[in-house]
Amino acid sequence: MAMMVMVVIVLAAFLSVESKLAKAAQYRTQSKLHALVSLRLALAHLQQEAGPDRRMTAQANLGANSNQPGWNWQTIRNPLWTGVWRSDRPTQPPAWLVSGRHDRPANSQSVNLFGKTDYEADHWVPFQTDYAPKAGPMMITLVGDATALPAELMNWPTTPGRPDGRIYLPKVPLPDANVAGSYCYWIGDEGVKAKLNLTDTRLTPPAGTTVSADQQTYNQVMALRGTGRTGIEILKGFENIPLGGIDSRATKLSDLNLLDPGAFTETTPPTIARKAWPSLTMVSRGLNTDSQWGGLKIDLSIAFEKTDAEFKASEFGEGPPPKDSAGNPLSGVTYTFNPKGTINRAAYGDAKVDVKYDGTPFGGTNGSHLISPLYSYTFNNTTVRGPTWEALRNYHRLYKEVAWNDSTNPIASSPTLRARTHFPNTISLKNFYGGTAHYGHMYNRMDTSEDVYVSNNQRPQPTKVGATPYVAREMLVWGLQNNGGTLRLTLSPITVLHNPYNVAMRLKRE
Repeated sequence: MAMMVMVVIVLAAFLSVESKLAKAAQYRTQSKLHALVSLRLALAHLQQEAGPDRRMTAQANLGANSNQPGWNWQTIRNPLWTGVWRSDRPTQPPAWLVSGRHDRPANSQSVNLFGKTDYEADHWVPFQTDYAPKAGPMMITLVGDATALPAELMNWPTTPGRPDGRIYLPKVPLPDANVAGSYCYWIGDEGVKAKLNLTDTRLTPPAGTTVSADQQTYNQVMALRGTGRTGIEILKGFENIPLGGIDSRATKLSDLNLLDPGAFTETTPPTIARKAWPSLTMVSRGLNTDSQWGGLKIDLSIAFEKTDAEFKASEFGEGPPPKDSAGNPLSGVTYTFNPKGTINRAAYGDAKVDVKYDGTPFGGTNGSHLISPLYSYTFNNTTVRGPTWEALRNYHRLYKEVAWNDSTNPIASSPTLRARTHFPNTISLKNFYGGTAHYGHMYNRMDTSEDVYVSNNQRPQPTKVGATPYVAREMLVWGLQNNGGTLRLTLSPITVLHNPYNVAMRLKRE
């Protein structure tokens, strides 16, 4: 009998444990499904609001001065919410990429604002004061203390101040009557943060890294065409980071505590990574889309790498604009610039400027060259044209003119560029008349009020950019010289030139 009782007790305990495990597994599966629903709703909301090209995103603290006057980092409301603005509808209020209020119908936050100038009553905005839940069982921690820190006021130079990086939002009940559950999401924008792990090709490879001479030359050339150094070492907590940047094996902020302690000393628990979370990232990516006019941006570096003959024959030079299969100009692919900011679709490359040149000084003949300008529009009955594509191409290709081993440069193996003025210019065209037109005056650039003609001749349209030092100081030293009892006045002019570029300038005549 005792044996039977023991068996019953063991079976009851076993069934109870199995029942609880099955119930826990059911709850776990249900939670995963709710999370999946939340993820899909968030992706749909993101695609709806920020999917098209003509969209711009920013954090909510961008407009704090106007909608939260007198704010500081400890009083600002929801500073890290992501807003989406439409460039094609500037009067439409931005959409906010969060799941919404718990006391409003599900998906009220994702109702499209097309054609509206104000928010609906159910829409939750970050600066709202009549609804600001902070705590309670309905609140979900989306970004917690393990990732971010509370707000900190500016106390220079100890800290520049930062917003509260933690995100708490209320649960929104699912709309189906026969489904018990809720969802919650917040969509952050890594693209507005500064990327911490950018590489700096200006520097030699780190120790232990093998890079070929050709690759290093390429890196140096690319460095000349890029921005300046990232300057990570000016950030608080990053003072000892080597100039070469952060170790490439670190792919997220939480990896910072794995770096060399000699360069980066993290506390336990990590604080620097949590302080950096609202403003720094290692995972941001971008798309080459035109958020103002729409469409993909054109990689002009490919066009500018064409040979002279290919570039001349293209739509950037004397060539015709792109055409469709019927041979008609593509009138819907390019937005041309207009000073009033209005949209103007036009066939690309159908406006040309006739650039004159004088070949006599070089033993050649006079002639002209048709080049497409960046833009061309009519304003006050006058045709206004931008600079030529040839000038931009010349600027892009300056790296081809950089010499790395030049005898006139005292710094060995450093880049050197020959100084030159813009070309063609008045002197090169032998225009010995005056004129106040831009690029057309014999001595100095002045106003641009004149037409395209100067003294009955077309003024030059520069196709090569200038790269010259400028006169930083002029001095005239006066003195007296005794020559056998005769005093002579001496004048010694001194001109100081300053090179504003990041490469040495070669002034020697060739």
